[in-house]
Amino acid sequence: MRSYQSAETLYQSDAIYEMKDTSTSVAIKVLDIDPKPITIGERKFYFVKHDYGVSILEVKSEEIQTILDFKESLANQQNALEQSNFYLSVRVTPEITKGSKGKKTVHITPEMKAKFYANFFISLFYKEAPRPVFDEVHILSLTDNGARIGDSFMILLAVIILLICLFIQILRIRKLKKNYRSFDELFPEYAHEMKYLMERADYHDPSIKVLVKNNILIHYGNNFVVIQLSKVKHAFIYKTVQKGVSYYSLELFYKDKKQEKLSFKEKLSEVKALGDYLKNERHVKISNQL
Repeated sequence: MRSYQSAETLYQSDAIYEMKDTSTSVAIKVLDIDPKPITIGERKFYFVKHDYGVSILEVKSEEIQTILDFKESLANQQNALEQSNFYLSVRVTPEITKGSKGKKTVHITPEMKAKFYANFFISLFYKEAPRPVFDEVHILSLTDNGARIGDSFMILLAVIILLICLFIQILRIRKLKKNYRSFDELFPEYAHEMKYLMERADYHDPSIKVLVKNNILIHYGNNFVVIQLSKVKHAFIYKTVQKGVSYYSLELFYKDKKQEKLSFKEKLSEVKALGDYLKNERHVKISNQL
């Protein structure tokens, strides 16, 4: 986890700030610093020179006091701190971030940018030849405990989501195995000859991959489902719309309160026909809400 690594370790592993947006901690090697802070309200900023140019660092002076002390002792040499091996682990805040529903948050206002430019023009870096690139669209801050806690939370959340997905996948596999076992028990003669079952089915609609044989409904689409219609207490047919797409669902409820749901994308007439067959030929109690 980058936020828990030392700045030098990050730097040596090439996790280096290149004046681009990044959501994780990165490192800079401090080549020089302008000791004169830029104050905006109660916030303090310093110009820090690193391998890729000059960036704006928001920090309290006591947090970089050692760097400031070294700079004072080395006067106005160019790249005065290059040999001092000062590394900083930083977080990057871009000028603007986009949230949900396109909402934008401005972190560097035009007024702030104007003040940064005005100070850069009178800074020691502006006079250097060649003049370093000025990174005016990001603000750096030191990686602190808050950032580390945030990273830990995001990793924990990712692990939880992964475990949930894994659990759902395990349940899905178990259910598939159970349905395949049921099929083999109910239709042993068709265990390896599914195509013959399709030909001899009492009802078969290949467009929705549903067939009925001996009062057993089989759905062989993305999921393999075996339903004994004699155990179904009642069923519902209804429509839902997701992102402008219509889905027609057949939801069957067993006498033991378990349920099975089959959904079909843009298959209104096919689902109606299946519902009519189950109701009229298999005497399943169906409530059609279409």
